[in-house]
Amino acid sequence: DALPILGLHSGSTVTRAPSNFEIEDGILAAKAQGLNVIRTHGFFSVDCSICIMPSLGVINDGTGGKPNAFATMDYAIKVAKDNNIRLMGILVDSHDFARGGKLDFVEWRSLPSEDMFYTDAQVKQDFKDYITAVLNHVNPRSEEHTSELQSHSD
Repeated sequence: DALPILGLHSGSTVTRAPSNFEIEDGILAAKAQGLNVIRTHGFFSVDCSICIMPSLGVINDGTGGKPNAFATMDYAIKVAKDNNIRLMGILVDSHDFARGGKLDFVEWRSLPSEDMFYTDAQVKQDFKDYITAVLNHVNPRSEEHTSELQSHSD
């Protein structure tokens, strides 16, 4: 497994998000090694109870008694920004990970082929809705929309 500092811990099931200590420790270790960009799956999480989108159309944003699945991402963004580290967020992948992938969007619509992620109009809209929720999220630690994030290095 990759170092799970900026996303959900995943194997066959997702059991927890990384702690603030794990996030900070991972970012500081990357900085100590001279890295200034971290590629993270932390912006992508679907089809698990603690994911950003646990089921089709549901966003775990901390409202209405739902968990705040953005809290881990918010903290990672803040720590990265404070340490002049840029984050490259992944919004979807092609694997059937416990934290989700393009297959989840296809299965939510009971479609027969994973390739329909690219061709089915409703699946494409579902994915656009997910991206909109992620990119329009306002990080309470920085007051920035995720879509406003840019390089924080000199």
